[in-house]
Amino acid sequence: MKNYLVNIDKRFLDVIKKIGQESDRQKMSAYIVGGIVRDILLKKKNYDLDIVIEGNVKKLAQSLAKKLKAKAIFYEQFGTATLNLENKLRIDLVTVRKESYARSGALPNVKLGTLRDDLFRRDFTINAMAMGINHSNFGHLIDLFNGKEDIRHGKIRVLHDKSFIDDPTRILRAVRFEQRFQFHIERHTLSLLKKAIKNKLTDNVTPTRYFVEFKKMLCEKSPVPNLRRLKGLGGFYFLHPQFKINLRHVNAVHQNIQKMRRKSMYKDQNQWWMVYLLAIVTHLSGDQRKGFGKKVHLRREEAKSLAQLEDCSEIMKQFLRKSLKRSEILKMLHSLEESVIFYLRAKTNQQQSHQYIDRYWSVDKNVQLSISGEDLKQIGLHEGKKMGRMLNEIYYHKIDKHIQTKQEELKLAKQLY
Repeated sequence: MKNYLVNIDKRFLDVIKKIGQESDRQKMSAYIVGGIVRDILLKKKNYDLDIVIEGNVKKLAQSLAKKLKAKAIFYEQFGTATLNLENKLRIDLVTVRKESYARSGALPNVKLGTLRDDLFRRDFTINAMAMGINHSNFGHLIDLFNGKEDIRHGKIRVLHDKSFIDDPTRILRAVRFEQRFQFHIERHTLSLLKKAIKNKLTDNVTPTRYFVEFKKMLCEKSPVPNLRRLKGLGGFYFLHPQFKINLRHVNAVHQNIQKMRRKSMYKDQNQWWMVYLLAIVTHLSGDQRKGFGKKVHLRREEAKSLAQLEDCSEIMKQFLRKSLKRSEILKMLHSLEESVIFYLRAKTNQQQSHQYIDRYWSVDKNVQLSISGEDLKQIGLHEGKKMGRMLNEIYYHKIDKHIQTKQEELKLAKQLY
């Protein structure tokens, strides 16, 4: 039988071999499963290592933690463990399991099962394959549901007709995998998916769970094809019953994001998914955005970003003035969340606005005063509010390049006092 693991990254392969060897020593069967198997067949990199075990996960994880010098976290109620290695590799260990759903959208009821049960509980055939890592079957493909054939033909196919009923978040996953791999949702699967949307099965899932899957879509390298496909399927009901996405606007933002990410000042940022979300919901009213944020339990800074969309139009109007002081730009931007600043930059093609924001982000937001409140006390100023106002005034002068050195800051402080 073919060994599909022979050509993967050597460091990664060494870890898999050690897990297999320890499984052999403890007389347990172990398999890598899920997305990593799919991506090995597609010859794509994937370092999300999911392993299912026929045996005692905790016992195996404790041994592996010592051998791999990893930190182990146990979830005994679920029969799972996570190993975090020094090289940031994460390994999830799970006992083979069988799942059932009390109702549509509910979290699954889990009990021990077989490897076949474990593969059958997964979303699509392309994610329902395993590879052995024991010595006797190392790198051998276990494909009980023709996932390899579906990969060859570029098909996204569910394993059974209740798949979208059991877990409606699979609607978003089907679209995401279809667009990521340039596959197509198989005809019967597409019929089941459309029926699930028509019957509003997304209402059966908690909004937070559904949004987690939507966020993954926004984290894709190019979210726009995902959004276009979802729009065509009528799948935006979860955002707002009357929601209509403006794909032209989102695509324009996407084009500018691609350019921004090539600039050194922006390339290390990781908030792009939020910028896409702002572009999507910008046409909702303030109350609708606030309601949406509460419904999906956005974090405080994310909800704040949605609220700050109200300020964007006025800021853009100000940017179109002939000339703005650097301190004026700073006053407009310094209280905004990072994602809102990036959205302002990405929503326009106006070069002056780009220059204003680039200069603020790369230079002005990092400017600091050399003097402090202690220096102001030396010249006789002790009142807190007055001291704060004076430090701000000196700071704005420094932003505008009217002063540069500590001596100049002290001189201006004395003049102002």
